[in-house]
Amino acid sequence: MLQKTDREINELLDWANKKKKCKYGYKSNAERRVVENIEALQASNWDGVRISEQDKEYSTDPRSPSSHQFFLRGDIVTDADSEILQGFNEMVISPSEVKKEIAKARNKPLVITLTSEGGNLGAGIEICKMLKRYPSRVTIKILGVVGSAASLIAISADQLLMKDNSSLFIHNARSGSEKEISKCNNIIAEMYAAKSGGDTNTFLKLMARDTFFTAEQAMNQKLIDGILFNNYLMTTQKN
Repeated sequence: MLQKTDREINELLDWANKKKKCKYGYKSNAERRVVENIEALQASNWDGVRISEQDKEYSTDPRSPSSHQFFLRGDIVTDADSEILQGFNEMVISPSEVKKEIAKARNKPLVITLTSEGGNLGAGIEICKMLKRYPSRVTIKILGVVGSAASLIAISADQLLMKDNSSLFIHNARSGSEKEISKCNNIIAEMYAAKSGGDTNTFLKLMARDTFFTAEQAMNQKLIDGILFNNYLMTTQKN
């Protein structure tokens, strides 16, 4: 993690104060929320916090030559179920779909916009493994609600960003014998802990409570690396 110098902290505070005093006010609600977050962070250690204009690499423009960008939307399903559901024009996420996008990327960095409340855990884990093995950087942007098995896909990214009005949902496994569920919960909690640098038991408790995180809460928990506020990006580390 980065450590902010006094000069860097003062620059952020100066920027926030200028925006507050500007006679034209804020350009947008997103800009106002960035200022509010800077003020709230004065009470913290400013560990690794950085405010910047969004880089082109976070754009969803598919014509960008620097990265391969695509959307993953809908329930996570097996390849077999995907063939059936797509016949009914259902929007789903399957391992084969992700595999095709990876093949198109030709090892360019991936920028994935993800919207999914979860689905088949086995298919989700398979997608996680694909993204973990990918040779270039993987950035995932959470848009709307991402939860359950989809949250595991999200945390497989090298850099995980959340739109400021999005949410991340985690919970216990819901099928199998008591022994299987317990084993599965431990594996999932270890994955969250590995992403955040936190404690497995902490995540087991959060999962047991069916926890929804706002973008700010997810960033405080170190599950994500940054928050997207329209044209502004607040990050906790450089990737």
